[in-house]
Amino acid sequence: MGAVLEMELLLGARPLPVMARVTECQPEGGGSHRVQADFVALAQVDRDTLADVLQAMGADALSVRPAGPG
Repeated sequence: MGAVLEMELLLGARPLPVMARVTECQPEGGGSHRVQADFVALAQVDRDTLADVLQAMGADALSVRPAGPG
């Protein structure tokens, strides 16, 4: 709880670099976890893109991976 994660949200082939603070983490079985996080840093243009995607396709359209170096 409270950890800040740097990651990329993948919208199709377009990665959006973001920072998010973990607000909840629950075990899901099989060694995986369900993590809820609040965005700490996300450019406005990327917020608009994300909002459009979520409205059109729903939250399941999102994939998350750790951000690469740099």
